[in-house]
Amino acid sequence: MDDRGPRPERTLFILLGLLAAGIFLAPFLNESGTLTGLDGQTGVVNNADTWEGMDPLSYALYYAGDLFCHQKEARSLILNDNQMPVCARDAGLFLGAPLGFLFLWLYPRNVPWAIIILMAVPMVLDGSIQLVTEYESNNTMRLLTGTGAGAALAFGMIRIFDDFMNVRR
Repeated sequence: MDDRGPRPERTLFILLGLLAAGIFLAPFLNESGTLTGLDGQTGVVNNADTWEGMDPLSYALYYAGDLFCHQKEARSLILNDNQMPVCARDAGLFLGAPLGFLFLWLYPRNVPWAIIILMAVPMVLDGSIQLVTEYESNNTMRLLTGTGAGAALAFGMIRIFDDFMNVRR
């Protein structure tokens, strides 16, 4: 505990790090080439039959990915000839958040809001430009911009936590 009081960074790093590890591990827990063409709609479970018979970790991750992500194959990373449970941008978010919490755990500081916003801007621009123009991003760009935005999310959460704790003191 530092002079700012109890800190959530370590706990959030561990929890979200385990989640990120599971997301990247899940394609390897299933037979190669069996999880492709998972395209669907966000907010709808499109592939429930596909998840039947999976190990509990894969089932939970792919089911949640099916519900919360479009899972378009063209926008997803392929590992072990299987799609990941979420698209490349979401995988970046899930990777960036624990990295952000790890950074804040090892180097406690308040990241300025301007830096936090600037870290999220590339993902917003990449996704928005793709939405309204003919531009099609690639999975490397989606992963990188998602990772930066995930770290920004972690930094912002800690800023809000610190502001809340300061109000309570």
